[in-house]
Amino acid sequence: MRFFSFKPGPLLLLALTLLTGACSTPAPPNQPESLTATVRNGPFPPYETGALPPKTKILLLAGGSTLANFLQEVLDQRSFWIRSGYRPSEIACYYVRPDARHYLEDKEQFDDLAPHVRGFYQANPEQLYAHLSQLAAEAPPHFYLYTTSHGVAPSEELDDYALVYDADPLEFGTKVHSFIRPAELRNALNRLPAATSKTLVLQGCHAGGFVEARVEPYRSRTLRNVPNLCVLAASRHDRTSFGCGATDESTYYGSAYLAALREHKNQRIPQIDFEEVANAAVDRVEWMEQTHHVPFDKRSLPQFYTNRP
Repeated sequence: MRFFSFKPGPLLLLALTLLTGACSTPAPPNQPESLTATVRNGPFPPYETGALPPKTKILLLAGGSTLANFLQEVLDQRSFWIRSGYRPSEIACYYVRPDARHYLEDKEQFDDLAPHVRGFYQANPEQLYAHLSQLAAEAPPHFYLYTTSHGVAPSEELDDYALVYDADPLEFGTKVHSFIRPAELRNALNRLPAATSKTLVLQGCHAGGFVEARVEPYRSRTLRNVPNLCVLAASRHDRTSFGCGATDESTYYGSAYLAALREHKNQRIPQIDFEEVANAAVDRVEWMEQTHHVPFDKRSLPQFYTNRP
């Protein structure tokens, strides 16, 4: 097992005020119907509701709807894997429509991306776990998950590390949050055959808590006992990540990881040395954080974990 290597993260409130000074998303006020209609009648196509194609090997999820950069990363990842030889039918993509306020804050980028999300599923935990169960029945030789969203540390309101998946505001009338937690994700991944090579990239604050939480009960809930696993996480369990703003086209880690991955273009996933990719991504993130004057004790410290032989 190998690891690379920030005061515990802020509390998750029910209104979900996330990570002051890094990736923050205050709970939006109720939106006037005219603004909601801007999104309802806006550029986003309906979600895909059909079955997952049987040969799917790659899942790409933009779990946060408040920023276009999460969706940008999924589209960039999709383009990369298609150029590397994977068929579109082998890649499933997921996103959440933004609410009216966040759409208008990031309108230019959302409008650029919206025509490219036809055929995308809605990003939510239930959809992810259902598709992982379907993949388990298919027993693929390898499986790759990239998820990008806000992330939170345990608090009085939430009992574990989590990646935040926003619910569609057009369905619920207001912003609702759901969460991917380590134990639930571990259980879903363990339905896949032990022989399936599983590669996960977790882009979000505190994402390292999914593999390297150091105290109980969090340590026993991590993904570490999932067989044949490799995980790249954007931040250590007690650190935030950066680049989550309406003026950002991509998160720091998302852009650094993709730049490192592009050094392995035209390779299939099993042939890629993800430890090498992780090292290169860490170097790029450190450079960006230094360039933007992030104090050392606030830097994200991305993580790498594997239990592969």
